[in-house]
Amino acid sequence: MKKNKIVIHDFCGHPFTFELAEEFFKQSENIHYLYTNDDVGPKADFNNTNCKFTNISVGYNIPKTNPFRRFIWEIRYAFLLRRKLASIKPDYLICSNTPIIVLLIILIGKKFKFIWWVQDIFSEAAIKLKVIPKVIRYPVYKILQLIELIISKKSSSIILISDNFRIFVNEKYHKKIKVIENWPSSNHSDMISNKKIKSIIYAGTIGFKHGNEKISETIRHTLKKNFKFILISQGKNADALKRKFAKHKNFHGYDFIPYSDLIKKISMSMGALFVLDDSASRLSIPSKAYTYILCRTPVLGICDPSHHLAKTINKNNIGIVNDLDAFFKGINNAEIYDSWMENIASCSDNFKINKKYKAFKKVL
Repeated sequence: MKKNKIVIHDFCGHPFTFELAEEFFKQSENIHYLYTNDDVGPKADFNNTNCKFTNISVGYNIPKTNPFRRFIWEIRYAFLLRRKLASIKPDYLICSNTPIIVLLIILIGKKFKFIWWVQDIFSEAAIKLKVIPKVIRYPVYKILQLIELIISKKSSSIILISDNFRIFVNEKYHKKIKVIENWPSSNHSDMISNKKIKSIIYAGTIGFKHGNEKISETIRHTLKKNFKFILISQGKNADALKRKFAKHKNFHGYDFIPYSDLIKKISMSMGALFVLDDSASRLSIPSKAYTYILCRTPVLGICDPSHHLAKTINKNNIGIVNDLDAFFKGINNAEIYDSWMENIASCSDNFKINKKYKAFKKVL
């Protein structure tokens, strides 16, 4: 019996989405994984795998601070992606982290069943983006909202990473929705260290939605406590922070590192930070937080208390939300810290790739 061809396109090339593709491959599915290196950020380890994958490149990094140049880049990328899909001829296409302009273009005349794996709500994010002039933010918001409506209509299924995202999908398409929470890739989990050092870590992109000033404030607070602060990121905002704290002996700044090294550094830290601006808290769930949990490192979350991850931290008692002093009090109190560590170990046991595979297989 001929197997259906399945393509997973994760624009960012995240470790956890590639782990899903690898699991499809292990289950003898006909799978092909697509991504781009033109988007700077943490990538999966593509070196030791038999799963088919392709890097689609326009030839230069996506210009994130210039809306017009970014628009042109996305159009060019969309046609390269269309060409690749035409050569593969998939029966199913699962798209994650993909700009909606790209989605709109590849869905014109589509000959495959399309599953929209929604990681961000682009229209809601656009209305607050500082790189877009205020005078045109609302028109851009309405245009993107219309595109999202079209994509919802063309989707065979819509996968949301949180039930909170349901309000952004038109009610007439709610029957298409399936909620599958993100997870951290367990690849290289053998690198998780039981040794902890006096350090706080932030690992991941620092974009306009990630609270540059709040990260800076946390770094200052950490250094005053005589803890090391480890920043693993790159890009304009990350480079500015590295320059700002470069002279401090306890500040260590790195560009993105291989996933195996990242796992080791996170697991050796006593705490790990994620930050979301209030404007982004309803729209984004940073995957770095799941990696922190996998690495059994207590989490400091700076975000809206109603955010999905804030609720996860509080419900499972694996860290602190929006209180730096309380977080450091917990780190320095053996009873509290041991409790966090015990609880986070239980949480990390919930991330089983076979369960995620079965959930996606059910959608297909």
